[in-house]
Amino acid sequence: MTLTGASGGYLLQVGDDTWIDREAAAEAIDLAEGMLRSNDWKGAWGPSNIAAITARQPFLGGEEGEWISRERARLQSILLRALDCLSEIWLLNGEPSLALGAARESVALEPYRETGYQRLMRIQATLGNRAEALRVYESCRVLFATELGTDPSPETQKVYEDLLGSS
Repeated sequence: MTLTGASGGYLLQVGDDTWIDREAAAEAIDLAEGMLRSNDWKGAWGPSNIAAITARQPFLGGEEGEWISRERARLQSILLRALDCLSEIWLLNGEPSLALGAARESVALEPYRETGYQRLMRIQATLGNRAEALRVYESCRVLFATELGTDPSPETQKVYEDLLGSS
């Protein structure tokens, strides 16, 4: 490993055997998503969990810069994908309470991402919390109306309408 000055900054050159956690997390979540698409949800748990644990780690705390912001955004994207996988895996494994935690974290991280609300509504319904699932939709609808001046997508509205029809 060598550190040299380059273009007004520094260049870190690492050997081929160097393990880089963000790259490992990205590879793990790609693997997990592929396993889920192949219905290997049991096999997908490990890589999903590795990606989530790695992506949750702070990246250069106290430091700022364009490159650092890009890396933090990449890690957040990996974490969101990992939370999506984990919530799906836990739901398929009959652990909706664990799925609920991952879905809530996903919505908290990205409140304008509708797939998170859709998943959260479905999980609440699976837990028998139909009223809470409807409240999740209302929170989404109000946020989108006040912050964006729009309604939730037809896909999100469909989940809501399915909940209304499931009385």
